[in-house]
Amino acid sequence: MKRKNTIIFSLLFAVLFLSNILLAQVVRMVPEKIGDEYLGVLNKFVMGDTTDTGERAYPNAIYRLERGKMYDINEQLRIDFNFTLDALPDDPDNPTRPPMVLVGKDAQGSFISPLFNLVNDSTNIKFQNVIFSAIPFDENFVARTQWLIFLEGAYHRFEMDNCIALGFSGSVLQPRYTDRCSYYFTNNIFFNNIHLTSVGGGGTYSNTVKTAYNDTIKFVNNTFFNDGDNNFLSWEFVDYIEFSHNTMYNMSIAALWLPNLTNAKFNDNLFYDYQTVGETEWEYVNGHWDKGTPKHGHASILKLNLVDPQTLADHRMEESDRKVEAKNNVYFWSQTIRDFWDNTTSQKDIDQGYSGEIFPVTWINHLTDSMFTDKSSYPHLVQENNVELDPGFDATMGATVLAKEIPFITEYRKVGWTTLEVDERYYNPDGAGKLFDLNWPLTLNLTYTNTDVLTHAQGDFPAGDLNWYPAKKAEWENWTDVEKDINGSLPSEYKLSQNYPNPFNPTTEMSFSIPVSGNTTLAIYNVLGQKVATLVNEQLSAGSYKYQFDASNLTSGIYFYQLQSNHYSQVKKMLLLK
Repeated sequence: MKRKNTIIFSLLFAVLFLSNILLAQVVRMVPEKIGDEYLGVLNKFVMGDTTDTGERAYPNAIYRLERGKMYDINEQLRIDFNFTLDALPDDPDNPTRPPMVLVGKDAQGSFISPLFNLVNDSTNIKFQNVIFSAIPFDENFVARTQWLIFLEGAYHRFEMDNCIALGFSGSVLQPRYTDRCSYYFTNNIFFNNIHLTSVGGGGTYSNTVKTAYNDTIKFVNNTFFNDGDNNFLSWEFVDYIEFSHNTMYNMSIAALWLPNLTNAKFNDNLFYDYQTVGETEWEYVNGHWDKGTPKHGHASILKLNLVDPQTLADHRMEESDRKVEAKNNVYFWSQTIRDFWDNTTSQKDIDQGYSGEIFPVTWINHLTDSMFTDKSSYPHLVQENNVELDPGFDATMGATVLAKEIPFITEYRKVGWTTLEVDERYYNPDGAGKLFDLNWPLTLNLTYTNTDVLTHAQGDFPAGDLNWYPAKKAEWENWTDVEKDINGSLPSEYKLSQNYPNPFNPTTEMSFSIPVSGNTTLAIYNVLGQKVATLVNEQLSAGSYKYQFDASNLTSGIYFYQLQSNHYSQVKKMLLLK
């Protein structure tokens, strides 16, 4: 059933609150060149924007780039302050390409990698409406490992919204030794992020530090197109992960790898030609790129591991406490990829004494499936309505992409790398045009025709990235289960109010307040302590909220409702009388 509630804002509070932010943030327009020099203009302007004593001249400044312009970086930007890099939104009546930030070379002729190193603690970083390009200006392609962002420190908040990351062969964001940080990726396109001679490069988020402990990671309404590996690789413990309404089209291997996943939602996504290299017998036997124990089983779209025991002990958790929801996802492999798996062998595996046969991947592997079905050990793992359907993407686009992908993975399966020309893996939506300077508006089109997929997501919305369906996205943005009411001031304390009316039949309203943003759950339990409903489980900003609960499917009796947010928890009792 479609549920749609109204988000209520106090106009007076919004004006005052936003005014304070705007007063604190000076907009600094970055020039396209300094004097007659284009090289290094971005790093020179931002890092040189200081007082005579070396302090930031404009703390919390917004560094704004002009649409249609290009900005070179020839020295890494080491950011230890609040930093916003953006451009104004596009004018639909006069479309202009977003500004491009370019990977430049240092004095020794080496490409700058990463472009940004975000350090220090408690900083807020935001990138918005910008193209980040690792494609060389002269399109003289060289196989290399190229990162966009490294991040170190504690209590960061990183946001990337409505950006395009193009041609990164390492990863877009790689946290290193971080603690209690939060990451938000919304409305982005990650495009042609591949290693040119081998799989295993070209991801989006990659954190391999098992001891890290972070707050929140959210990917919502993003498109990943022709990427190589690990769109989301997370070894660290994370309080809450959400991966929803994302479209993943033509992924070489292992795009979702989350060994220590404990509290997450994977809903309403669209996976097409995912892990095109398939899987060999050697990879199955040896755990498929996971040399630790226990092995996570064969390749699949959604993979769960047994969580590292020390990680669980550190966070006072048991395996049975894990909460993972996977609902309303769509996946499909084209016939071309299926034929490749049927008709290709891995010479490398044959040389090691294995069959060399290449097997198709699945929605979930045997270990993951056993965990979802074992309700006695994993009562909070839920998967529903995940189906294999052909979305009906543009056939010409698909044929062009696979005309590049199939020769590459065929060569890769022979020896583990490729000797093809290093630029043969890129997809160019403009045909013979330049990859470096894409036409605008972007001609990439990820709409599809299957009517079942167009209504498969929760709320009868299209599966995958809703940015390809602007009208549906606008409707979706107002579709929510919880109503927010900010009435003049933010709450100073956590509070769970008594439901009203109480007793009730069959609906009642619950109100609560949280003074700090965080993953928040509101759940209903019966007198036996069994959870009968989860009303809220999402990242909420600080504020006051109301929830209309309909208990039509429950029997009369006493129930308990529990609010949990950050380290706060409170329980209240209510009575249903029918």
